[in-house]
Amino acid sequence: MSALTRNSSNPPPYFYDLNPQQQKNWMKTTRRMEKNEELRAEYPPFQSPSNFTIIPLHHYSSIETEASAVIRLGFNNVKFVSIEVEHKHLELKQQHELFEKLKIDYEHQHFYLIEREENIRLLKIELEQHEKLKANLFKEYENQTNQLENNLEQQKLLLLNATQDQDEIFSLKLKQQHELNNYYETSERTINLLEQNLRIAKHDLDIAKQDHDTLQDEINDYKIRAQRVLKQHQLNQRERTPSLANKQIE
Repeated sequence: MSALTRNSSNPPPYFYDLNPQQQKNWMKTTRRMEKNEELRAEYPPFQSPSNFTIIPLHHYSSIETEASAVIRLGFNNVKFVSIEVEHKHLELKQQHELFEKLKIDYEHQHFYLIEREENIRLLKIELEQHEKLKANLFKEYENQTNQLENNLEQQKLLLLNATQDQDEIFSLKLKQQHELNNYYETSERTINLLEQNLRIAKHDLDIAKQDHDTLQDEINDYKIRAQRVLKQHQLNQRERTPSLANKQIE
């Protein structure tokens, strides 16, 4: 963007990269330049009339010799020259003012460039610091990544060992379950055998009880018969005893 076409209502893109003080200086300079453009539009440079020509006096010497005509012609020439000089002076004054404004703008631009170079230098330093920080962070990231990979390997080993232990525990539990099933089967067979033996023993007991009852009946019958025999014997004894007594008496 040219310095003569700056517009305070439409700043250039680099304007937003300036700090607040630089933006303030830029706006001041631009407004002064806009004011100067308004002055130049209001007071344009003097333009000599295109049909105005200074006529030398010797052209009139042959036409009019009166002193008044010569004086009038000279006065007119001096008047037009004075007007032209005055306009030239005003134009030079405007150009001087414009030069002073451009000089101020140049000083501001020069100051801006110096400050911008300083900012660039500081940004380079900051960029170098960021690069160093980035390198350190990358190195730290690599260290953490390596440590994480090592921890992951250890976790894998622990998980593998735990899996093996879990397999061993599962195998042991399976073996114990198998032994327990065998024990249950053996116990069930033993219980069935005991129940069968119990039924046999109960059956034998019933038979023995029946035999006992039969034997008891036989004993009772024997006792009854024995008592009958004993009574019969006693009766026989009694019958014999008087006979013997009679015989002894005789």
